[in-house]
Amino acid sequence: MNNRKKTILNEAYKKRPSEIWRKEFDLILDLVEENSLVLDLGCGDGSLDKALIERKRCEVIGLDISEEAVQIARRKGVDARLGDLESPLPFADKSFDYVILCDVLEHLFDPLFTLIEALRVSKKYVIVAFPNFAYFKSRVELMFHGIFPVTPLFGYKWYNSQHIRLFSYKDFLKILRFLNARVVDERFVSTFPKFVTNFFPNLLALVCVLKIRRNSIDYEKLNYWGVDV
Repeated sequence: MNNRKKTILNEAYKKRPSEIWRKEFDLILDLVEENSLVLDLGCGDGSLDKALIERKRCEVIGLDISEEAVQIARRKGVDARLGDLESPLPFADKSFDYVILCDVLEHLFDPLFTLIEALRVSKKYVIVAFPNFAYFKSRVELMFHGIFPVTPLFGYKWYNSQHIRLFSYKDFLKILRFLNARVVDERFVSTFPKFVTNFFPNLLALVCVLKIRRNSIDYEKLNYWGVDV
């Protein structure tokens, strides 16, 4: 499966512009302290990492399954490396100040494993950004048009979006409670005023950006398969 995934991603990066910037990148930059050691899981073309290096003077390591993405990121001066995010990360516990998972978890077969690994290797925080499938336009598309929501797929369809796991803001909060982790800061990409979105994030947030702190937990003994959260 990963070989097919690599092929699809490599072809996608060959066709993309060399610089990709998303609204959530600005929110992530605001959440990262200067001079931090950062691990970016699923770093893509390295656009966010380059900004972290230049604007926040961070030391950044990027990891991605796509050879094409890694090469593009390296040309931007990023220490980008090939890596499978659904395998154990080759880093010791608490190796990084920040671990970033930006628009990544929804593309993984076992996103919870990767989130647990991110919490393991982070010393301070994990920052996760993901599309919220409970966004109000998604609800409208499903209820009144009877089609799978395309709004949180950023224009793609259900068959070519590469999204494997679909979840909402509330779903993610539930899994954090199960993992004994907590949100210390949160930002949202939305077309609504900030104060309204902050009050109804599960309904009005298109993309959620959460800054998470790990609590004391034995991640090696954690068995989540079959657990109802």
